[in-house]
Amino acid sequence: MWPFSKRKRQPVVPPVDLNTPVTNPGLVQAMTAFAKDNSKDAFEKMLAEICRANFLVATLMDEARVTAKDGPGQVTIEKGSRIKVFEVEWENGQSALPLFTDWDEIRRFTDQPVSTLVMPAHQVLPFAASRYPAIVIYAGGMTLPMLRDEIAQLAGKFAPQS
Repeated sequence: MWPFSKRKRQPVVPPVDLNTPVTNPGLVQAMTAFAKDNSKDAFEKMLAEICRANFLVATLMDEARVTAKDGPGQVTIEKGSRIKVFEVEWENGQSALPLFTDWDEIRRFTDQPVSTLVMPAHQVLPFAASRYPAIVIYAGGMTLPMLRDEIAQLAGKFAPQS
């Protein structure tokens, strides 16, 4: 017989504080610096900020069934709901995942009433690398496209070390 034990159910804790607006001033600053100074040092600082960032993934929830929760803006998405993730067209008509550093960037991108998923880099980069040929980071009025190989390389920084 297997030695199973009953464990207490742990509460689900968001990876970021959902009561604080998502902003990434360090990433915006690093992308601005890299745009001005195309040096290896500026590039490395930008990559480090990408790895520290919390991103907004824009979604449409018009086909989702939700139930209000305790706090403002908190809902439970019911089973069978359909959540549509925004995509942008990439080379050869393929889709790329747009990642936003803050709500100002989303407002520049679309005037549709969107919802967002808040995803730290350690979650969104592996997700994107497994499903998209590219991502496009929207920050400070700039865009930074990254191909799957580049995304996977950054995502590998979060892989468990053996």
